[in-house]
Parts: sequence; C-alpha cells; structure tokens
Amino acid sequence: MPPTAGKKPLFPTTPDPVTDLPIQAPTILVIQPGSVNLRIGRASDAFPITIPHCIARRCPDPEKRLPNDYMLLRPECSHSEAGQQIRAGLATIEELLLSRPSRTGDYRQITSPRQLMAFNSQVPNERLESPDSPAWTNTSKQPEYFIGEEALYIHPKDNYRLTWPMRRGRLNVHEGPGGSLTSVLADLETIWGHVLQEHLEIPLKDLKHYRCVLLVPDIYTHKHVKALVSLILNNLGFGAVIVHQESVCATYGSGIPVACVVDVGDQKTSISCVEDGISHRVSRLTMEFGGSDVSRLFHSLLARCGVALPELNLNHPADVVQLQALKETCCHLDQ
Repeated sequence: MPPTAGKKPLFPTTPDPVTDLPIQAPTILVIQPGSVNLRIGRASDAFPITIPHCIARRCPDPEKRLPNDYMLLRPECSHSEAGQQIRAGLATIEELLLSRPSRTGDYRQITSPRQLMAFNSQVPNERLESPDSPAWTNTSKQPEYFIGEEALYIHPKDNYRLTWPMRRGRLNVHEGPGGSLTSVLADLETIWGHVLQEHLEIPLKDLKHYRCVLLVPDIYTHKHVKALVSLILNNLGFGAVIVHQESVCATYGSGIPVACVVDVGDQKTSISCVEDGISHRVSRLTMEFGGSDVSRLFHSLLARCGVALPELNLNHPADVVQLQALKETCCHLDQ
C-alpha cells in the first residue's frame, strides 16, 4: 500500500527563528558608556574592555586652539564662597570624628593644619623616577584624533584638544564649542567604532550580524537615549539593540532578585531599589558628585597641610590621572 500522506495542519505554521538560528553570546555586545571610562565587550567575556571615554582631535589652527574639557575641575564650584563652604564642611567632619571612638575605644585627637604645615614645610622634597610612568603620546605623524589613554597623555603643547562626550552620566551637551548634540554623537561614533575595530577586532561592515545591549543610568534623559539608539542602529549599523538600566543589569549579573544598588562613579552617585527585574521609580536617586570630587578635595587637603605638589596641574589630564592614583592609594573609609 502506498504511504499515507501527512495530515494538513489546522493552522498555518511559521518557522521559529529562535530555534532555527539561536542567538550566540559572542554576537551580543554590551556597551556601558561612563563619564570617564567606556566598558564594552561580548556577552561571553568574563571582563569587559575598559578604556578612558575621551577623544583628542587635532586642531587645524594652533593659534585658535580651544582649552581641553575639564576632567576634574567644576566651574560651578569656582565662586567666592567656595572656600568658606569647604572649611565649614571640614569642621563638621572633624567634630564627627572626635565624637566617634576608635577600635580600641579611645577618642582620637585631631592635629591642627598649622602644625601639619609647620612640620611638612621642614621636610625636603625628593624626586623619584618611576619606571612604570607612561610616556607622552607620539604625535609626530599628526593623526586626526587619539582615543583612550593615548589622548590622555598628549603633551600640553601639542596641537590637540581633549573632549569627553559624557558628563555625569549624560551626554555632555553644553553651549560651548563642540557641545552640540551632533558633535557629541560624532565623538561617540568615532570612539566606539575605534574600540570595536581595534580592541574587539570587529569590522564595522560586520556589525549587522551583531546585537547590542546598551546600559543607561537609572535616571536618564529620554532624548539622549533616543539619540544613542539611533547612533547604534543607523550610524554603526548593529542588527538590533536593547536598552536596559544599569541597576537592573547589576542584579542580573550578581544573580540576586532583590537589591538596593548603590553605584559610586567618578562624577555621580546613584541609588536604586530593584525587585524582580524592575527598578522602582520612587527609589531612584542621583547625586551629582563622585570620585572626581573626592580627588579635588584631597588635593586641597594636601595643600592645606603643607604638602606642596608644584608640578601637579589640575588642568592637565596626565596630572589628574596621577592624583587619582594617589587618592586610591592614600584615601580610605576607615573611621
């Protein structure tokens, strides 16, 4: 007998793209655009690639070169009452420390800044040469731009201007030169494209086969997120993109369903309560200060105690990197 023909299905069926072509983890790229560091990598990588999120472009006219974007200084803090506010805050902290006993139960004694300055002024300076100190970036070929650490270590006399496309977790849109939304997005496209090709070794023409996960702050600007999604899909050419909040992704990465996520960054501190993959709106809080503000205060405390660092210029990015390394070595939270 001839074989019976198969039954015709009652409803039309379509092939499932997930089962036919499963998404591979190496084809998913995760991008976290921070104010100071850019973290980017494949979903299958244990650790992302972290580079300074900055770009230095060559100026066509050396005489009309604009100053670099500030890395540590805050123009809004440069006012006549700033010194008085710092002294009042330090007095409050000293009073709090005097009321807290140490681990042995004794109460500490605060040494006055005048005594510290008198002692430190008598200590001669000693110059040390470190073999690990980075050298200045070679700009003899005069490329159009430098990205990452190469941009940070360009000599101040070279004809390049350093810019940071992100500021305090948002796009660095301002009224000054290079502060338009178009200019900021152009810098981001150049930085991300360079990292994708040089560090991840992915040609831009192959990005249509990749998918992107974009991490945004808990409190974000809708217009900026829309512009970033357009940049990823239209300019870079990714096949798809999904946008998610940093706190929610942190809980997923830690494997916990409920948490209060505190993110202390370089320029902002954010708090959010996450429950079952949802960041509760009423619990979100963002404070616009972070590690860079601690570095700036640390520098003023050193000067207050007579620790003179005459060669340290806060307008030079390379000096700011050294100050931040010094802060990470000497500062702590042990009361």
